[in-house]
Amino acid sequence: IVSDAGQDQNVKFEDFGNAVRRVREDFHADIDIDLTPLRPDERGFSKQHVAVGTIRYDVQGSDVDIGVLVYFKPAMTGDEPVDVLNYKSLNPAFPHESTADQFYDEAQWEAYRALGYHAAFQAFHFLDGKSSSTQGPASISKVFSDVRNAWYPTPADFDEKMVALNQRFVALERRLAAEAPLAFVQEIYPELAVVEPSALKAPDRASDRRCVHLIAEMIQLIEDTWLIAEFERYYNHPFMVGWINAFNRWTRAKTFRQWWPFLSPLYSSGMRQFAESRFHVPRPADPTTVATAALHLRFSDEAALDLPESLLKPSRSPTEAVTRRFYMECSLDGLNDWLTVGLFDVKIERSNNGKAQALSWTEDDFHMRPGMWNAGFGTAFLAKLIKEKQLGDANPLTNIAKLTVTMPGSGSGHVLRSAGNRRERNDLFLFYTSLGFKLRPSIGSATGPSAVILDRPM
Repeated sequence: IVSDAGQDQNVKFEDFGNAVRRVREDFHADIDIDLTPLRPDERGFSKQHVAVGTIRYDVQGSDVDIGVLVYFKPAMTGDEPVDVLNYKSLNPAFPHESTADQFYDEAQWEAYRALGYHAAFQAFHFLDGKSSSTQGPASISKVFSDVRNAWYPTPADFDEKMVALNQRFVALERRLAAEAPLAFVQEIYPELAVVEPSALKAPDRASDRRCVHLIAEMIQLIEDTWLIAEFERYYNHPFMVGWINAFNRWTRAKTFRQWWPFLSPLYSSGMRQFAESRFHVPRPADPTTVATAALHLRFSDEAALDLPESLLKPSRSPTEAVTRRFYMECSLDGLNDWLTVGLFDVKIERSNNGKAQALSWTEDDFHMRPGMWNAGFGTAFLAKLIKEKQLGDANPLTNIAKLTVTMPGSGSGHVLRSAGNRRERNDLFLFYTSLGFKLRPSIGSATGPSAVILDRPM
């Protein structure tokens, strides 16, 4: 417990900052604390009297040796006793009057004493009325754990943001109750098997289709909560426990997990990564989880579901010298039909002995169904190709020894320099290099002076 009673009229936390710096230099311990709630607003009032942080003693950063720091700073929040508020109105510098004044009068002394008593009582309010007979380290640790939960760092306007999100959650729950197939509701609330077993039934394909728009709305609420409430930073906030539990129910539902790989590309990649990490939804971009995610890929010479040329990239031009076209198809457990999510035009070059094969393509020969871009299917496809060294399920190409991809340039001798174009090009380059492709030194080519060629031996 730290009480910082130095004069700090502008609330710069200079003394505390120096202490944190010296603790790190001399003891190799880090202090992580958000002091924002102690900063006064334009009226001179702070949000709270105390801030709680974490002391990390482990220099390796493994978070196995930590402590709780309870930091008090003289602050007015507006809930103090009336005499303290009166003293503040008569003495605007309070509670940061000059420490050069060592001769307090009775009113000044009582104002500081009452403020300190009030601040301590508010900080440990959860102990009010509880017995103090229990002693020992366990009891002390429990107090510090409770005070950490009570004053967990909270973003600005958190209450207002959560009220709006709560209203949307209630509205969506009402829609689920009114519109969702009973089998889907059963997946979210398995307790219904005990409460109302006679009303339950097995999921059916028609029910799955009716759930699509509800699941899309559920994912949208997850994304909005992730964005508005800074979920990635505050997901373990005590106020967020209910949201974590609710989202865990949604994302554990079988129907939700079946449709996640198809619907999640409609939302931001940051939210998808967070959901994959915290809620363990299927992650098609990771080839090691394709099987466990109930996602299956296959490659055939004919599309299982029509993929019109008009749905491909609008700027696509016919590919020259295409030897073979493969369709990328996806299915999920429980769904027997295959969905064509993309196609792949590949040029085949055989070695002199006719066995070893080299596959080459340009980036424009790799097409994903619009709405499925950045879903991870491309990564899963290439990982499968690299691992198995063959392409295609029926009449496959085997003995693949080398892969070559060309990222076409502008065709005019220069690379487009807008931030978006450069970022897209950089992302694409890193995508291939992360899979083992290496840059081939090249100056000019038939594909354009600014083309980039990458090779990967198998």
